[in-house]
Amino acid sequence: MASLSPESQHQLRREVLDRLIDDRLVRIFRLEDDPGGAAPSPSARQEADMMQRQFAEPEEAPSRMAAQHLTSKTLTAQIEESQRDEAWIAAQIQPEVAKITPQVVQAWYEHHKEALRIPHAWHAAHLFLAQASPGKPDREAEIRELQQQMLAGRSTLAQLAAAHSEDERSRKLGGDLGWFTHERMPADFIAAVRGLRVGQVSGLVRTRLGWHLILLKEQRASHLPAFDEVQVEISAMLTSQRRESAVQELLAALRKRTQLLIQDEVISSTEPAR
Repeated sequence: MASLSPESQHQLRREVLDRLIDDRLVRIFRLEDDPGGAAPSPSARQEADMMQRQFAEPEEAPSRMAAQHLTSKTLTAQIEESQRDEAWIAAQIQPEVAKITPQVVQAWYEHHKEALRIPHAWHAAHLFLAQASPGKPDREAEIRELQQQMLAGRSTLAQLAAAHSEDERSRKLGGDLGWFTHERMPADFIAAVRGLRVGQVSGLVRTRLGWHLILLKEQRASHLPAFDEVQVEISAMLTSQRRESAVQELLAALRKRTQLLIQDEVISSTEPAR
């Protein structure tokens, strides 16, 4: 912490203390509600074993655990208690989480659906020659020669792209760019694509990047997704948001019940354990 500014040190101390206090408060109120606690989960032992196997050298785990005054048994016990705490929190906030009903999800969709609009998308391939370096001849003659080969039926755009294109990523795919929207491609490239019909190859197109021959393979018009298409994602998002806010409300309520107040001078004088 010595490398941090005084303000950053203060903020870090507060965050660490807040987490420690929240953990202890949850444990205290959980034990008050349910002294026996739920049955230990079999996954606690598995999680403890996994934590000990993460070290490169087998002997490193025992030494690290000893430095923290832990054994395999006490580590497993800690994990079990943490799982009980998490289960208790989940039970406390369940009434709030349950408020995210299908009707709430539907209402959110109706209010925000325009933000979910899927933009117009194109699927195209191109043959690309990069912009000529300063002082060197323009490359229009080169790409025009390649265009003539295609127009004469001697080669397809895919064959020409595989042999000559300087877009290394799409070259390996016969010039195929996959699906893209206006946000992914330069505006001058999109302007050229907008003027094509499906199956049509452009004339010579010059952009700020260089020269292109473009084949439009497919396109999809902008559209709103149906509710059924996004219902699961919206529900998951709203549930996650509600769960997070409910946890914060629960922790605030626990602190209020204890009338807990952390003074700034206490935070400033706190040092990490060594």
